[in-house]
Amino acid sequence: MGGIHLSKEVDNLIIEALVDLRDLYEYEPSGKQVHDVLIKRLQSKGYGKEIPSLRTVQSRLEEAREREKLHQSNSKVDENQPWNMLALNSLPLPPEAIPYVLEIWRYSIAVDVVFTIRHAKWVSRLYTLYKHKDITDIWFDSLRYAIEENLSILNGTPAKTYHLDSLLAMGEWERFTAHITDINLNQPIGFVHHTYKKLAKDGGVAEEFIHALQPLDPNYNYPDEKTYNRIFDLDSLIYDLPSSSKYFPNFETRMVYLRYLSYIAKMPKWNDLKPKAIRDIIVKLRKLVMSAIPESYDTHSLYPMESQKDQVLHNQAPGEFQEGLDDICKRLGGDSL
Repeated sequence: MGGIHLSKEVDNLIIEALVDLRDLYEYEPSGKQVHDVLIKRLQSKGYGKEIPSLRTVQSRLEEAREREKLHQSNSKVDENQPWNMLALNSLPLPPEAIPYVLEIWRYSIAVDVVFTIRHAKWVSRLYTLYKHKDITDIWFDSLRYAIEENLSILNGTPAKTYHLDSLLAMGEWERFTAHITDINLNQPIGFVHHTYKKLAKDGGVAEEFIHALQPLDPNYNYPDEKTYNRIFDLDSLIYDLPSSSKYFPNFETRMVYLRYLSYIAKMPKWNDLKPKAIRDIIVKLRKLVMSAIPESYDTHSLYPMESQKDQVLHNQAPGEFQEGLDDICKRLGGDSL
């Protein structure tokens, strides 16, 4: 192949940039978009000479996409497509895993992240290890395995999942000891959106920091001092809040909250707010959702969907909730629901 010879690390960074941009924009990025991100990533790592040309990056991407098409042809299914129950016709999963797969599908909807067939496959493989853990743990870890498998296909190389496997099987002290005593086991995972778990003070996952706050620049620009201080302040403020898994009385209320949070976090003025203002809105939204919990309704009723919706709206506190939500949307420059 023409062009400069690329190291394995730079080759991997090209593919990681492709996957990151697919996740960020939910469409196939151009070679130039990948090249622009790659340059910034290499510069942040201190690379001076080994900066591949746009043509070289385009050639690598063409190879990767061909490998991906070949894999899809052989497996008879595009595992990057969104999962639903009918996907079981093309990629069957163990029947006993379906309840867990549906829970992760449900969680993905709440946080506005596409739940792919590959992600569902990894949930079905891992769920027995997470029966006594919070749903965020299996959501994140199965997503990490799905991403690593996808990177492996695009790279045309065996997947390296020692880091992930050790998280499943080892304690933190054991993993740290393995890390410092055997350099060959040091296999850090590249930057991927939505895969870093931030913990709250109470030990639960700080879902707000992960799903509503984007502290890392998708173009890999290293944050300036002002941005870094903002990230630190946000981290501290969210850390002190009760985790949503322990704050809300049931899973459905938590999913309703996360869905509203994902909605308002995409509004124009959200990322311009000061850390304390973001925290105040999060606290306000939590209280609003708690005030709007329906007194009771039959989730297994045979009534049509419209009747169910009317029942929910009748039982909740529409005035207080809607007024509060409208106020948040107006402040953030977004449309009310």
